[in-house]
Amino acid sequence: MIELKNINKSYGHVKANEDLSFKLELNKVHVLAGQNGAGKSTLMKILFGLEQPDNGKILIDNQQVKIISPKEAIIYKIAMVQQHFQLVPNLTVFENVVLGTNVETSWYFNKKESFRFVQNKSDELGLDIDCSKIAGTLSADIQQKVEILKALYKDAKYLILDEPTSLLGPKQIDNLLSFIESFKDLGGSVALITHKLPEVIKVADNVSVIRNGKNVCSLEKGKFDEKMLAREMVGKDIQLYGNQAKTKNLSDEQKIILKMENISIRQNTSKILAVEDVSFEVPRQQIIGVGGVEGNGQRELIQFIFGQYKNESGQMLYNDVDVTRFDTHDRRKAGFSFIPEDRHLQGLLMDLDICNNFYLNDLVNDYSNLKFIRWKKLYDDIEPVISNYNIMPSNPQNIVSRLSGGNQQKVVLSRETYQTPEFLVVSNPTWGLDVEAAEFVHKRLLELNQQGTTVMLFSSDLNELLKLSNRLLIFYRGRITYDRVVDNADLSDISNAMAGL
Repeated sequence: MIELKNINKSYGHVKANEDLSFKLELNKVHVLAGQNGAGKSTLMKILFGLEQPDNGKILIDNQQVKIISPKEAIIYKIAMVQQHFQLVPNLTVFENVVLGTNVETSWYFNKKESFRFVQNKSDELGLDIDCSKIAGTLSADIQQKVEILKALYKDAKYLILDEPTSLLGPKQIDNLLSFIESFKDLGGSVALITHKLPEVIKVADNVSVIRNGKNVCSLEKGKFDEKMLAREMVGKDIQLYGNQAKTKNLSDEQKIILKMENISIRQNTSKILAVEDVSFEVPRQQIIGVGGVEGNGQRELIQFIFGQYKNESGQMLYNDVDVTRFDTHDRRKAGFSFIPEDRHLQGLLMDLDICNNFYLNDLVNDYSNLKFIRWKKLYDDIEPVISNYNIMPSNPQNIVSRLSGGNQQKVVLSRETYQTPEFLVVSNPTWGLDVEAAEFVHKRLLELNQQGTTVMLFSSDLNELLKLSNRLLIFYRGRITYDRVVDNADLSDISNAMAGL
């Protein structure tokens, strides 16, 4: 059994963990729930040796220990799978698993014997991985399994999983949750960080809710439900998932705003088609959801719509105008707005303040004569927007890298939507956000749609798609395998479409 007692951790004046205690018993799944910045990941990084506490104790089997690095954590049979995959894409599964271990640097290294050991370990854990495959060619759910195999390669009995289902479809999530149960039956214990409350209900033996660095409640199985956990996480009643977007009848006046005709897109510089001969229409003032397990062509299609990828064949019409060869700037001028998946790399300039990031799209036209920037007008105009979108802290001169993930996403959302765009393309808008921040994003997207914005929503979160969309498209291996209005959606059919069945 592992116990963390009275853990404190501060970063400057910010208390990430304040007198936090946590217990992970053998053969149990203990879920840590809470908003972004609540202190969940910090606590688990302390347990795994990635961070050091200011004070407090770590006890393993009632013996106090000091874990100064992940290498030390592994000695105590503790392993961690972090939210972002850390595989080397051009190496095999086997090579990724042994990379950085003593095996590959030993003077005696029998590759065949080591490969057999890794493959047997995968089979023993029920992961069903071909260890000879190149990691970069695998789907997101298989890459997730490789990360777990890496973590458990040295017989860890305590496994920390940080948001492990964020890129998975329903069947893949069920498979992962089944693995967690199997690992528990084999004598293991799991500390699970997740925002997805249905998963908590399904696998948790214990739940600890952390808010503002403090443990607000710890509950055993049978003593919590989704609504209660959501309320404890944010400190107030909030709206949970439920389909709010109703089917809209397409009138004669409601023209098609976007039309894809036989679009094919290659995967980077590869000869493989990531999107193959895809056609669909987007009616004006609807929300069209696009889903599927990560890696089935959605990302390439998004980048093509953004103007970042060129297509191999086919054409894209916007308001009956062929915009296939338009670059991103021309598409913005035509009426497109974009909220990318990776706000750090594609949505924000992290070292600039809120004000500069907000006006990236309009700086030259509205606030500069190419010689001088009208700074006072910039700051004056952005203050009501910051207030309306509840961006915190509210000083427009705050550097965005210092904001929480939810507030960073609000900066992108406000920039792209404060003028009510005609056509908005959104990619995983709530990825990595807590319940309250996700609620704000959902509410704003629905408001925009009511005000006339057509939304194309790409998401790996099926609940999000079912809640917001009028119509749902599912991609599998670059093709549409499901196309139906949400009112007639069948979860079994959707799951099968995601799996290519």
